[in-house]
Amino acid sequence: MRLLARRFSMVSLLALACPSLLGACSSHDETQGASPGLAAGGAGEEVSCTGDARVDVFEEGLAKTGDNGFTVMLESGDPEPPARGNNGWSVTVLDADGQPLSDVQLVVTAKMPDHGHMSPTTPEATMTDADGKSSISKLDLFMAGVWFVDVSIMATAGGAETAEPMDSVRFAFCVEG
Repeated sequence: MRLLARRFSMVSLLALACPSLLGACSSHDETQGASPGLAAGGAGEEVSCTGDARVDVFEEGLAKTGDNGFTVMLESGDPEPPARGNNGWSVTVLDADGQPLSDVQLVVTAKMPDHGHMSPTTPEATMTDADGKSSISKLDLFMAGVWFVDVSIMATAGGAETAEPMDSVRFAFCVEG
């Protein structure tokens, strides 16, 4: 009987600490600014966040400008629009004057704001070329819901990236599922 009670207590603690382990990861948390009306996204449920005011409409040429005037333009995606699983993007980085920014490194992170967790993999980005182009791979949007993809533009000095970003932008997409 004690063993059964101990197992029940462990399962209860796991459910409180990490509901996604039990297939009940909620797709919104009112304290984190999610839109009301999102589907719960439990086991077997569909998640729809297309009406969420936070998300961008995916389209080639979608550009985001950071606080310091640098722009990251989404040239293409694979797949389009972003979907569950690994995604890849081609982007162009422009300076504050609208000129291609070369020889900078991008640092990319993907996070589900409503769940409070990051992607299980770290996205990889190539250094920008003379035309400001870079490719982003291993962008693992592994579950349905709202994803924030932050792109930080890092200067390089002698091949090593600097500690502070020159600028950063955020793309927000709904991954259906």
